[in-house]
Amino acid sequence: MVGATRGTPDGFGQPSGSGSQQPSPPPLDLAEFLATQNELLHQIVQGQQLQQQQRDGHNVHQPQAASYLDFLGTQPPLFNVTEEPLDADAWIRTTESMFSLLVVPCSDVNKALFAAQQLHGTARLWWDHYNSLLPDDHIVTWDEFKTTFRAHHIPVGLMERKLNEFLYLTQGTRTIAEYVQAFNNLCHYTDYHVDTDAKKRD
Repeated sequence: MVGATRGTPDGFGQPSGSGSQQPSPPPLDLAEFLATQNELLHQIVQGQQLQQQQRDGHNVHQPQAASYLDFLGTQPPLFNVTEEPLDADAWIRTTESMFSLLVVPCSDVNKALFAAQQLHGTARLWWDHYNSLLPDDHIVTWDEFKTTFRAHHIPVGLMERKLNEFLYLTQGTRTIAEYVQAFNNLCHYTDYHVDTDAKKRD
């Protein structure tokens, strides 16, 4: 009897050993292929949406703050000591209104820092001296800046005199336009007396 062919286990010519070829998996049909592709696309879109939400959430918790250049863009006025004390009050009110024009918010600490950069001449010398007397770790807020600024530049009793001038204001020989202008000018020194339209009419 003739022996089996060398290198084959059964003599029928099929290769054996580690070099044998494995049968290839059956090809996916069209429906399975499309389902796989859709799932991959879905995962990619979900990943992109998650990254965007994380970026948006990061921006919400860390909002951008207004810079000094943003503040300068509102064209805030400069201040130097003048002979008219009420100019100091007008300057602080105008400067405060500039902050409301900023697109992004400005912290109270930065408001004080930015406003201080608008002080010139003897007004700047006063502010530098005031700061030199503060503790090294003290941070001046906007409210402190306004209170200190007014206390130094506006004489004691002046605001009270302007309030009394408002309370006893009459038209007298003024025209309507002159009377309205005087009324509006003195309103700045009345605080709660004209903080509503009803009080203004009274």
